[in-house]
Amino acid sequence: MLALLNEVAGMGDVPVPAEGSAAAQMVSELDVDGLEGHIEELHTAKTIGAALGAMRGAKHLGVREMGRRLGVQASAVVKIEKGENAELLTVARYATAAGYRARLILEPENGSGPVISTALNTGS
Repeated sequence: MLALLNEVAGMGDVPVPAEGSAAAQMVSELDVDGLEGHIEELHTAKTIGAALGAMRGAKHLGVREMGRRLGVQASAVVKIEKGENAELLTVARYATAAGYRARLILEPENGSGPVISTALNTGS
C-alpha cells in the first residue's frame, strides 16, 4: 500500500511504520478501495489539467493571457493545469477562453448502449 502511495505521489521511499504502532494501525485501517478511487480521481484531474495546458499551448497562449481571458490570476491557470480544479464548469470556461468548445462524451464501457454527448455550457 505505501509503495502505491509513494509511486502516485512521486515520493521516494517512505519508512514503513513499526508493527503495533499507531501509524501501523492507521495504515491497516485504510479503505484500500476508497483510496484507489481517490488516487484515480487525482490522476484524472491531472490528466484533464494536462489536456487544458496542451490546448492552451496549441493556441500559443501564455499563462497570463489565459488568466486575462478567464478573469483570473496566472497562478489560478497554473493550478487548473495541475488538476487542482477539474470541475466541469471550469473546464468549459477554460476551453471557451482558448477558443475551443467543450463537450462531455459518455460511452458505455462494454459497447452496448448509446453514446451520450452534450455541450458543456459556460453560462456566459
